[in-house]
Amino acid sequence: MGEAEIGQVLLFDTGMKGAPWSPAGVVWPSLVAAALALCTGEIAYEGFHESLGIKMLPMEQIFGVGPTHHIIGHMRGCGPIGAFEFIELGGPQDIVGPDRALWRANSRKQTTLRIGPTHKGSPVAEDVKVQAMRNQKSTLLYARNMSWTSQRLLAATTGRSVMGGSAWTTLSHSDPRVLKAYALWANSTLGMLVHWTQGQRTHAGRSRTQIKALQRIPSPFLDALPPDRLNQAAAQFDALAQRPLRPACQAHVDESRQAIDRAVFSLLSISEAGQRVIDTLRWLWCNEPSVHGSNKAAMRLLSYAMSA
Repeated sequence: MGEAEIGQVLLFDTGMKGAPWSPAGVVWPSLVAAALALCTGEIAYEGFHESLGIKMLPMEQIFGVGPTHHIIGHMRGCGPIGAFEFIELGGPQDIVGPDRALWRANSRKQTTLRIGPTHKGSPVAEDVKVQAMRNQKSTLLYARNMSWTSQRLLAATTGRSVMGGSAWTTLSHSDPRVLKAYALWANSTLGMLVHWTQGQRTHAGRSRTQIKALQRIPSPFLDALPPDRLNQAAAQFDALAQRPLRPACQAHVDESRQAIDRAVFSLLSISEAGQRVIDTLRWLWCNEPSVHGSNKAAMRLLSYAMSA
């Protein structure tokens, strides 16, 4: 209207049958288009285009995706379902031992890429069901109910293999380097943008994902990377594993998150121009209401950045 921009309209086809309606309520339609392009392995934004150089596949074609908590077990005092009964760990002495689980999310304690289990279990079902749950333990777990405003980790790792739970689902793979590389990807701006297009947005600042939807999340086929790249990814993960992260919605001011981004840029050989595009997408994403959820700390940081 005159020289004032009063809105944007963007018409496009997601190309993904049955996918969540991710454009709903988004401030920047061009961000949605860019995020959906990442799902196909492309960096595309306002005329810029660059391939990530890696095939994107549904998560279930790369990893063994663990079961829901209803099958794994139940908390003591709750209805008896699943193979195990769980109680919270009493202290550091309880971390080591069999049948540990990363059951719940804790935004105050789970602040680094590598974290510890939260619960320990006791078998309550027949041996075949118990062993089936033990067979799906892993050191990599994916968040099912991501709160962008408080949680730091979309994917967490543990020092020893654990079971999942109500908040975390195990992702298993035979190569530990792939597990570490995926932890970097999932917690980078690129991985969070891809997840943002797939999760349900029932509440601002949250992204809930059921197991079937999680299995379909587009993920880079990291198995195809040459051994030296996987070795590089594992080394970069180890260097970053204990760096504290801010909540995901504060990625634009989080030096640790941006260090993870740089590790992924290096892993996938993304050009400097492509890196600048991701920097822009990170800023736009943090400004989205479905991400910041009008969180006071997030809004204060966005306001400060705008005035700086």
